[in-house]
Amino acid sequence: MPAPNLTTRDQKHGYVFEVSSRATGLTAATPIKAMGRFEHEACAVHAATGIVYMTEDRVHSLFYRYIPDTPGRLQEGGRLQALAIDGHTSVMTHNWSAVPQTPLNQPLKTHWIDLDDVDPVGNDLRLRGAAKGAATFARGEGLCVADDRFAFTCTIGGPARIGQVFTYTPSPNEGTAAEKDEPGTLTLIAEADETSLLRNCDNLTMAPWGDLIVCEDTAVCHRRQSLLRLGTRGRLLLARRQNPVRQYPVPRHDACRHRTLADLTQPPTIRPRRRSRGNLSRSDSASQTRFVRHPRTHRR
Repeated sequence: MPAPNLTTRDQKHGYVFEVSSRATGLTAATPIKAMGRFEHEACAVHAATGIVYMTEDRVHSLFYRYIPDTPGRLQEGGRLQALAIDGHTSVMTHNWSAVPQTPLNQPLKTHWIDLDDVDPVGNDLRLRGAAKGAATFARGEGLCVADDRFAFTCTIGGPARIGQVFTYTPSPNEGTAAEKDEPGTLTLIAEADETSLLRNCDNLTMAPWGDLIVCEDTAVCHRRQSLLRLGTRGRLLLARRQNPVRQYPVPRHDACRHRTLADLTQPPTIRPRRRSRGNLSRSDSASQTRFVRHPRTHRR
């Protein structure tokens, strides 16, 4: 399949824009070119450092981070990097080969590779990053802060090509020269197979009790879509609707009312299901991942 054209009507696309949540009117649409020109999907900010992590919606995509020169001032410039796995060059995390390269629930030490020419004319940033040793992912999608780590999905990852969920745990010295002594880690925490309830995971968020709430984008298999709860016991919540083509928008937690919201275009039928109706992933151990609950948002 040819690469999509990122230029239309003499206007280049594929950038990040920053919009203030406090804005009371229209703001200037100024692209942050230092954050890279590629098919951006989602981003999340590391509060301790101001580093921004980003996913890319391409079959062989990269997982990026942007280290601003001044935390909180993205327009003033910074460094764009891609994630790589220690001891391995250009790892394909997809697990499409006969021998999977990415084990389940095994933290992998990582390092970051500097990228150059981050505002390219063509859509080749990911290709050049992979050539320099960066790991590739199968269509990076949703990304969220999950306490001390970041969780993100790959919608066609895994041997069955129906989804993976990863976490990245930053180094205590993230973004500094000292991070090589205590590197961040990448962990594959869930991988769907043909018997799984998990199909084509997309957007996600962390619930206040510590589970991940994962949305599906199952247009490719023409089935109704679900909200999945990925937690210690493998329980999930299915929110079904009539239209199987449209995906769920990003779920979000309302801390004031202690609930998680997801937009629907059709009236849903919501009911809990237990693991007995199907596997969540290719290993029971995948459901043992637990995120530390936030004491300020958790309520019984």
